[in-house]
Amino acid sequence: MYILIDNERGLGADVICRNYKAALRLLAKLDARPSDVLGIDFDLGGNESGNDLLIWAIVYKYLPKNIQIVTINPVGRKQMINTLKDAGYSSNDNINFYYVEESK
Repeated sequence: MYILIDNERGLGADVICRNYKAALRLLAKLDARPSDVLGIDFDLGGNESGNDLLIWAIVYKYLPKNIQIVTINPVGRKQMINTLKDAGYSSNDNINFYYVEESK
Protein backbone atom coordinates (compact mmCIF):
# COMPACT_ATOMS: atom_id res chain seq x y z
CA MET A 1 0.00 0.00 0.00
CA TYR A 2 1.25 3.48 -0.88
CA ILE A 3 0.37 6.05 1.78
CA LEU A 4 0.89 9.71 0.90
CA ILE A 5 1.09 12.68 3.22
CA ASP A 6 0.82 15.73 0.98
CA ASN A 7 -1.51 18.73 1.10
CA GLU A 8 -1.92 18.92 -2.69
CA ARG A 9 -0.84 15.94 -4.80
CA GLY A 10 -2.18 12.42 -5.17
CA LEU A 11 0.69 10.59 -6.89
CA GLY A 12 -1.38 7.43 -7.31
CA ALA A 13 -1.56 6.80 -3.56
CA ASP A 14 -3.88 4.25 -1.99
CA VAL A 15 -4.40 6.48 1.07
CA ILE A 16 -3.82 10.25 1.26
CA CYS A 17 -3.54 12.50 4.31
CA ARG A 18 -3.76 16.19 3.51
CA ASN A 19 -2.45 17.62 6.77
CA TYR A 20 -0.33 16.94 9.84
CA LYS A 21 -3.15 16.05 12.23
CA ALA A 22 -4.77 13.58 9.82
CA ALA A 23 -1.36 11.99 9.30
CA LEU A 24 -0.84 11.65 13.07
CA ARG A 25 -4.13 9.83 13.41
CA LEU A 26 -3.44 7.52 10.48
CA LEU A 27 0.11 6.62 11.50
CA ALA A 28 -0.94 5.99 15.10
CA LYS A 29 -3.51 3.40 14.03
CA LEU A 30 -1.64 2.00 11.02
CA ASP A 31 -0.19 -1.47 11.35
CA ALA A 32 2.49 -0.99 8.70
CA ARG A 33 3.38 -4.03 6.62
CA PRO A 34 6.86 -4.57 5.16
CA SER A 35 5.51 -3.77 1.70
CA ASP A 36 3.95 -0.44 2.72
CA VAL A 37 5.56 2.77 1.45
CA LEU A 38 5.01 6.17 3.03
CA GLY A 39 5.43 9.14 0.69
CA ILE A 40 5.84 12.38 2.57
CA ASP A 41 6.02 16.03 1.57
CA PHE A 42 7.75 18.70 3.66
CA ASP A 43 5.18 21.46 3.14
CA LEU A 44 1.88 20.30 4.64
CA GLY A 45 0.04 23.61 4.46
CA GLY A 46 0.13 24.41 8.17
CA ASN A 47 2.56 25.19 10.96
CA GLU A 48 3.92 21.65 11.16
CA SER A 49 6.14 20.19 8.46
CA GLY A 50 6.75 16.75 7.08
CA ASN A 51 9.97 16.72 9.08
CA ASP A 52 8.03 17.39 12.28
CA LEU A 53 5.86 14.42 11.40
CA LEU A 54 8.88 12.20 10.75
CA ILE A 55 10.39 13.11 14.12
CA TRP A 56 7.13 12.32 15.92
CA ALA A 57 6.68 9.03 14.06
CA ILE A 58 10.27 7.97 14.77
CA VAL A 59 9.90 8.68 18.50
CA TYR A 60 6.69 6.63 18.71
CA LYS A 61 7.85 3.96 16.21
CA TYR A 62 4.98 4.56 13.78
CA LEU A 63 6.97 4.66 10.54
CA PRO A 64 6.92 1.86 7.99
CA LYS A 65 10.26 0.51 6.78
CA ASN A 66 9.95 2.22 3.38
CA ILE A 67 9.80 6.00 3.14
CA GLN A 68 9.76 8.17 0.02
CA ILE A 69 10.51 11.90 0.25
CA VAL A 70 8.31 13.68 -2.31
CA THR A 71 9.08 17.31 -1.52
CA ILE A 72 10.61 19.79 -3.94
CA ASN A 73 11.55 22.14 -1.08
CA PRO A 74 15.38 21.90 -0.99
CA VAL A 75 15.77 23.00 2.64
CA GLY A 76 12.97 20.71 3.80
CA ARG A 77 14.37 17.80 1.76
CA LYS A 78 17.74 18.13 3.49
CA GLN A 79 16.10 18.21 6.92
CA MET A 80 14.06 15.10 6.14
CA ILE A 81 17.08 13.25 4.72
CA ASN A 82 19.07 14.00 7.86
CA THR A 83 16.20 12.97 10.14
CA LEU A 84 15.78 9.63 8.38
CA LYS A 85 19.51 8.89 8.25
CA ASP A 86 19.86 9.76 11.95
CA ALA A 87 17.07 7.26 12.66
CA GLY A 88 18.89 4.46 10.84
CA TYR A 89 17.24 4.65 7.43
CA SER A 90 19.41 4.16 4.33
CA SER A 91 19.05 5.39 0.77
CA ASN A 92 20.83 5.07 -2.54
CA ASP A 93 19.16 8.15 -4.06
CA ASN A 94 18.06 10.36 -1.10
CA ILE A 95 14.46 9.89 -2.23
CA ASN A 96 13.64 6.29 -1.34
CA PHE A 97 14.63 5.27 2.17
CA TYR A 98 14.49 1.88 3.83
CA TYR A 99 15.12 0.62 7.32
CA VAL A 100 16.83 -2.67 7.91
CA GLU A 101 16.72 -3.94 11.45
CA GLU A 102 20.01 -5.16 12.79
CA SER A 103 20.35 -8.91 13.31
CA LYS A 104 20.79 -9.99 16.90
